[in-house]
Amino acid sequence: MLAPFTLRVLPSNHKVGGFTLLEVLVVLVLVSLVVGFLMQGFSHVLKLRVYFVGQAEQQQTRILKEQWFRTLVGSVTPAYSEGVDQFQGEKTELIGLTMASLDSRPGVPVPLHLRLVNEDGAVELRYLTAGGAEWVLGQWQDAEGKFEYLDKKGNWHTRWPPGLGVHEQLPVAIQLNVAKPLRPTQWLVNIPGRKEPRIDLTRELRI
Repeated sequence: MLAPFTLRVLPSNHKVGGFTLLEVLVVLVLVSLVVGFLMQGFSHVLKLRVYFVGQAEQQQTRILKEQWFRTLVGSVTPAYSEGVDQFQGEKTELIGLTMASLDSRPGVPVPLHLRLVNEDGAVELRYLTAGGAEWVLGQWQDAEGKFEYLDKKGNWHTRWPPGLGVHEQLPVAIQLNVAKPLRPTQWLVNIPGRKEPRIDLTRELRI
């Protein structure tokens, strides 16, 4: 006769695995440190991105305003009537005719009026529109600006026409010079084409 089968649980020395409270605290501290470092890194990257985007926008604005100045001054044309819209330049102001106005149809000679305003240690380059409004084309802090005019002999002047000698109606080149300790600005614009108006033979013969 078979003996009855009984199930016995034998004692075991193997303990059930788990984390102690100290281990959990160590893991939480390490995770918080890693998260803190990551957040600081993201914040630093975000600040750098904002800075470089701002610098890029400022650079694009400077390039655009410089191009406006070069277009205006490079398209200066001589006036036919002496004294009427004839080019005149001073140290902080110039007037004349340009073929590339910023607020009118290009290709038509219109009055040009640019001036430099030196106030409170800052310089502003202002453009007078046909409607009488002033647009600021450039602004420099801790600086002083002036216009300079080059004659065909290679001499620079702070007014045009210069006081002595016979000169053409337009200079060879015009330069905006902004003296600034760290970053000086020099916009040199060549004046292409004729420096004197074409002679109207019909009018000359009629006279």
